[in-house]
Amino acid sequence: MYITTLLLVAVICSLGSSDEGTLSRVRRQSDSTTEVVGLALSKRATDGDYQTLKKGARQVSRRYRRGVFDIDLSNPFEAATKPLQQAWTTAQNQTQAASQHLMNSVKQPIDQLSQQVTNLPVVKDVVTAIQHVFDKINHDFKLAKKLVRFVEKEDNPVLKKMVVVNENGVGCSDVCQPDGNGYGTIGICTPKYCTCDFKTNDFSLLRCGGGHVFDTLEKKCNPPGLTVLCSDEEVIDGGAGH
Repeated sequence: MYITTLLLVAVICSLGSSDEGTLSRVRRQSDSTTEVVGLALSKRATDGDYQTLKKGARQVSRRYRRGVFDIDLSNPFEAATKPLQQAWTTAQNQTQAASQHLMNSVKQPIDQLSQQVTNLPVVKDVVTAIQHVFDKINHDFKLAKKLVRFVEKEDNPVLKKMVVVNENGVGCSDVCQPDGNGYGTIGICTPKYCTCDFKTNDFSLLRCGGGHVFDTLEKKCNPPGLTVLCSDEEVIDGGAGH
């Protein structure tokens, strides 16, 4: 009887430790999927597609900052603010025109200064401005949905399949696609990425170190300033998806 009791205690302890290990793995996975948008990387994606995505992120971010009047005018109270919205838009356009004139007047000396510093060493592993933009989108589902709508409006079939959103947090099961290139990212311009092996159904979440991000074209960890998607290079229109 004593031996039987000891055996039962041992089995219960073993089951308890097994459950605890499973819970800890679940917690770690949950902690690493707080981003609500990710990329299911495509073999067809080019630097032009990623530049288009950067353009969309900047537009979404600017509209968010200016979104004081981003309202549904079908609501009677909000409809009453329409004249004020129009006045705001007019003032905004005038301000933009004045700003453009100012920028044109100082463009030449800025270009000359840029030419002078072309040969200076550039730090590439610092956080870039576009990373800050993507970071807001990564953790705001409304912004993420606006980025999806931008991609749909651009009618870019590559980006349409690549940009994935999940209000509860994207995971490897979201960004790993059978027709992808074997990788996906958790968030955009982040260190988190997934390797996708559909032969074994093994989707592993990994993380770059040293301030690096996952380079979506090179398919490896790189400083953000050395990547197409996460550098602050000038945004151009177009992409192979058109």
